[in-house]
Amino acid sequence: MTDKEQQKMVLHTYPDNVNCIKIHIVASIVGTEIACTPQFKMGEDNKTEEFLKMSPTGKVPVLEVPSKGAICESNAIAWYLASQDKDRKLLGRDSFEEAQVKQWLDFCNNEIVPNTFAWIGPILGFIPLDEATHNRAVEGITSAFNALNGWLQDRTWLVGDALSLADIAIASVLTVLYEKVLSPKLRKPFPCVNRWFESVASNPDFAAVKSCAPTSWCSTPDEDESADKETGEEGEGTEDKKEVEVSEGTSAEEGKKDEKQNETDKEKVEQGDKGVANPARDEAKVLFSEGKMAEALAKYEEAVQVEPANDVLYSNMCLCCINMKRNTEAMQFADLALKLSKGKNAKAWYRRAHIFRDTTMSAIAAFYDCKQAYKLEPENKQVKAFLYDLRGFLQHQNLNWVECERREEDVFWMHEVQLMYMYKSPFLRMYWEEGALPLPEGLRKKQEEQKAAAKGP
Repeated sequence: MTDKEQQKMVLHTYPDNVNCIKIHIVASIVGTEIACTPQFKMGEDNKTEEFLKMSPTGKVPVLEVPSKGAICESNAIAWYLASQDKDRKLLGRDSFEEAQVKQWLDFCNNEIVPNTFAWIGPILGFIPLDEATHNRAVEGITSAFNALNGWLQDRTWLVGDALSLADIAIASVLTVLYEKVLSPKLRKPFPCVNRWFESVASNPDFAAVKSCAPTSWCSTPDEDESADKETGEEGEGTEDKKEVEVSEGTSAEEGKKDEKQNETDKEKVEQGDKGVANPARDEAKVLFSEGKMAEALAKYEEAVQVEPANDVLYSNMCLCCINMKRNTEAMQFADLALKLSKGKNAKAWYRRAHIFRDTTMSAIAAFYDCKQAYKLEPENKQVKAFLYDLRGFLQHQNLNWVECERREEDVFWMHEVQLMYMYKSPFLRMYWEEGALPLPEGLRKKQEEQKAAAKGP
């Protein structure tokens, strides 16, 4: 490849494409410069006649080499760039090692990539959460990690005795897992994989493209790491992490279990009629900890008859419904908790944010709900992590989006509301009942017409 050809190489893809991490790392190692298409838009730029000549399926990434043509598929592009090094050091020392590199690339595409997307997609808001799909993805990643851990028991690298494209390709995909979901508990059974991943990620060329030092690895507590979670101590789980803690604003005895619990929880105890005997509430907590969501919800329904002003009980009913995928009911209970607490129940905001995100109904609604939770509990690590993910998703989704202090100041929010109305969102009516915003003119007129028609002449 001549210098002239090399300078004109262009990588066509959208920003922050995980599949392109390995391409940039390989390019850096072999000393090849690649230009990227600025502000590439999926659904538009990949549908043009010119692009389809390079990639008939419209898939990205595509590497354009002007004097030769174009290469599709990220592994093929990375392989081509690695082959430009005269020593071909990233492709193995001989034909046997080269075949092993190809073997691990296939392993990555078949065992890791699809399961990673299925696990991470709902968290980033790209696809709706489906419990069966999520469980299969977790099982698939666990199986892949078991295979890798066994292979790496007496090896430093996947192929031979040096870093290869196999290491780079697999580690590139695993960065998102290590950052988003692989908590200390989930990483613990795979010490060889952790050691190998840290070695690959510490390579200067790798780190220059994608920094993933251990300090950036997921540190979200697992659902059973704290023995106090069942009593409603600080900390949140999410639907896709099988959240199991229940916050309780209940008896004085329970309130004494941890004098250091955060101020938000103490406030809930006072608002939840502190000292009221409520056996149904206590039974619900036990049933919830045993994973019996339907039974727990039934007991909470009994409990609110005793403590109708206890917003925490409604927040916990919301969580039961989330875990049973009964999102419309979950939204109603979250709304009740927020109304009773006058917007001071951080967990209700946080859980409602997850409903918006996990139903893919509105990422922007999820963001501003989560922002409210963060204002109430700024030290809650899971709220902070969720807010960070939502902010990143919205910035990636629309480069013109600007975060506002309140959602009613966000011009994109009104557009989102109109879309929700167009698609007849089951959550729209409840969301407007908060009275935080005036109804859009078209929606207001329609409701007036419906009321007038209902009254009759």
